[in-house]
Amino acid sequence: WLHEMVSLAALPGTGIVGAKLLFPDRTLQHAGVIAGLFRYAAHWFSHGAEDMAGHLGRLQARNNLSAVTGACLMISRACWDQIGPLDAERFAEDCNDIDLCLRARAGGFELVWTPFALLLHHESASRGRRRSKAHRERLKAQRARMEALWRTATLVDPHYNPNLARNSLHAGIAKRPEGSRAPRTDAIQPPEAGL
Repeated sequence: WLHEMVSLAALPGTGIVGAKLLFPDRTLQHAGVIAGLFRYAAHWFSHGAEDMAGHLGRLQARNNLSAVTGACLMISRACWDQIGPLDAERFAEDCNDIDLCLRARAGGFELVWTPFALLLHHESASRGRRRSKAHRERLKAQRARMEALWRTATLVDPHYNPNLARNSLHAGIAKRPEGSRAPRTDAIQPPEAGL
C-alpha cells in the first residue's frame, strides 16, 4: 500500500493521495470525500460492501477527488510547502483533513484516491469516542467554521456528477440535477479573505 501511495504522490501536480479504508467488519469506511454532500462533506459509499464497484466503477480505479480522510493520507513536499499543515487552530478535532484537501485543490494540486492502497481503520480507536456535550459543541463549532470558510452548503464538487443526489452516500440519481450546467471546471475556489 505504501508503494502505491508514494508512486502516486510522486506524479507531477499531485498534492495528496488517499487510501481505501475498511471498518473492522470489512465494509467501506473511506472511498473518498465528496465536498458539498449533505450540504457539508461526506465519505461516499460509507458502509458499502468492500468489493462494490460504485458509480461507474469508480471504487475499482484510481480517481481524482476533492478530499480524502486524514486517517491515511500522503502529502507531497511541494504541496506541504505551498499550503502548510493541518489547521489545528480552527479545526482541532474535525474538518482539518477536508480543509487541508480543499486548500490543496485551491492551490492547483490534484488529489488522488486509490483502491490499491487498502487498510483496516479502527475509527477513533486512538483518541476514543468522546461524546460529552462539550465535545459535541466543539465539533458543531468546527463544522460551522468549515461551512463558512468553504461554503459547503452550496459547494459543487467538480469531481462529483451534478446528476447525482447531494443527499445520498451511494450516488443516487438526483430528482433535479444540482450544480452548474455550464461547462465543468476542475476548480475549488479559495476561501474569501478574512474567514
